[in-house]
Amino acid sequence: MNAAAGCISFFLVSAAVALRGQNAWPDAGSVAEAMSRANNYWSANNSLGDSGWARSTYFTGNQRAARVLANRSYINRDK
Repeated sequence: MNAAAGCISFFLVSAAVALRGQNAWPDAGSVAEAMSRANNYWSANNSLGDSGWARSTYFTGNQRAARVLANRSYINRDK
């Protein structure tokens, strides 16, 4: 086994051992609540701004949140 393969194997085994004791994934309701809180905070504390990277990143996440959460107000804010 070469050094790269050894490092990858060590990483994978270490990750598996570390994740073994972790809790399960959060439920869908918790994820939806976190998405709503994050999007509502951003909307309340930031203007629409220009077409810079932060605005573009927000817009991409906002569109996904609108689709997943079925919240049309997220889309209407951009108009």
